[in-house]
Amino acid sequence: MIQSLEISNFQSHRQTNLEFDPGLNIIVGTSDSGKSAILRSLRWVVQNRPSGDSLRSWWGGKSLSKITFDNGSIERIKDKTDEYLINDKTSLKAFGLTVPDEVSALHNFSEINLQAQMDRVFLFDNSPGEVAAYFNKVAGLDKIDRAQQNVEKEIRSLTADIKYKTADQEKLQTQLEGFDYLEKYEIRFEVLEEMENKKLQLTKNVSKFIKLYNSLVDLENEIEEASEILKHEDSVNNLFLAIALREKKIIEKKKIEKLRTDFYNSEAFMRTYQFRISFEPALISLSEKIESRKTLFLPFTRLKQLVKSLNGISISLEEDNRNLELQTAKFKKEMPDVCPLCDSPIKK
Repeated sequence: MIQSLEISNFQSHRQTNLEFDPGLNIIVGTSDSGKSAILRSLRWVVQNRPSGDSLRSWWGGKSLSKITFDNGSIERIKDKTDEYLINDKTSLKAFGLTVPDEVSALHNFSEINLQAQMDRVFLFDNSPGEVAAYFNKVAGLDKIDRAQQNVEKEIRSLTADIKYKTADQEKLQTQLEGFDYLEKYEIRFEVLEEMENKKLQLTKNVSKFIKLYNSLVDLENEIEEASEILKHEDSVNNLFLAIALREKKIIEKKKIEKLRTDFYNSEAFMRTYQFRISFEPALISLSEKIESRKTLFLPFTRLKQLVKSLNGISISLEEDNRNLELQTAKFKKEMPDVCPLCDSPIKK
């Protein structure tokens, strides 16, 4: 039983959700309000019709029709891909114009479950025979009738085959009686067959013998050709020994050249090292003088700072003496001989 229907971007429906109650449900609306499109969305899911892009809304987007049953859901989607989605998990693609078996098994719809707007009223306009045939189909009686017709047809076919085969058997039996003499030739044929088998075996043995003989001849020819080469075996072996000895000498020569190069390099290094050793006493003396200079440098630095301080004090003392002379001259010049306060003489 259908519980709900969801339609999205399908013809005039941008987004429609329908919840169905148990029993009879009626969809009411004005003309061109999308009632037939709802049935088309159902047919699109259960029958994969209509095909193509005519069902899609003009404004675009993913077209979707989802039917929810008591036992699961089927979702039909058309966008960049074309697919069925069962129970929001299993995806089915590449099904062409047919309906996948998994979808049919879930919804269990047939042609009589969907009726178009202009179709004849269900069963009311049908003849009594058509109504009876329909109910027979619902009850499964049409399958029994078809099965009975198929069985009767098969029985008639088997009866005819038995009749024809019986006649052929009688005819073949009559022909067989005319070949009684063949039993005498059967033994001769078996003997000939055994002789033929022996002949085939002998032919195979002869072929093997010929191959072995040809192989033997080829080996003798190769031995004869190799005999000339074997005469020079000692010379060839001596040549190989000489080559091996030469390679050994070359390796030894390379080792000697390497040792000579290492010796020359060591000798040059020793000469350079001895030249540096000749400067060792002078370097030791210079190092001692540098250390002595470091020892004397600290008192010298302190003496230099004291001299600099003494020079600064001398310069300051000279400036103070000059200021004192100036102040004394100014005092003698500006101070009167008699104190204006006590009339006492002032010593200048």
